[in-house]
Amino acid sequence: MLSRTAIRCYSKANSGLRAILNKELEGIKEMMGYLLLKNIKYHRPPKNLLPVKGSIAEKKAAGTYKNERVIIGPQGVTVKVQGQDKPVINFCANNYLGLSSHPEVIKAGQEALASHGAGLSSVRFICGTQDMHKLLESKIAKFHGMEDAILYAACFDANGGIFEQLTNPDDLIISDELNHASIIDGIRLSKAKKLRYTHMDMGDLEQKLKDNQGTMPSSLWTNAMPVDFSVQPGEERRRHWDLNLLEASSQHQEE
Repeated sequence: MLSRTAIRCYSKANSGLRAILNKELEGIKEMMGYLLLKNIKYHRPPKNLLPVKGSIAEKKAAGTYKNERVIIGPQGVTVKVQGQDKPVINFCANNYLGLSSHPEVIKAGQEALASHGAGLSSVRFICGTQDMHKLLESKIAKFHGMEDAILYAACFDANGGIFEQLTNPDDLIISDELNHASIIDGIRLSKAKKLRYTHMDMGDLEQKLKDNQGTMPSSLWTNAMPVDFSVQPGEERRRHWDLNLLEASSQHQEE
């Protein structure tokens, strides 16, 4: 796919570059035509996608394929699942108290839709944010006694962005090996040195802290609620480290 920069280069480039870009354009046109004819008109996937069907069948045979559950109605403490007669208790959502269905919350949402429309037209740093989001961030920061707060759509977004912003190549992140996948991915995206300690093993953590004490000018150690929901003691952190970050699986904790 050609970018605007490539098109601008096209207008100024010599004949050799123009020939290359023309060839690229022809390739794109050919591919688009193929997709339109094969996928839209005849509803047939490209041949190179056929192995995907095989892998799906293998997952189903192994019992590891995940079927999407269809929720009928609001997602409260209990939910009605399509294909099931009885409601089920929802233990996997963040809506623990069913507040998303509370009359006051619904009313506030309706008022926001009427005054501001159905969300932003793009990400906030491209087309701008809205005053109601800034107001909510201000209220959240005040509630927690902090200078400011940032809203994220999901924990994956938050954990994917926080480590890169708070660390540099001179920093060290020591993380429980069973931390949430969003934290692991966020750590991988950072430029900091990365170490893992054995799950819930404070002795292993202590040793890694001692081995690296004084070698990093500013260090970060992350302790999250791991996937098995075990809770870890915090004294090792307080004795050794400059900055502790806790992400407790949808629960709020502070150091």
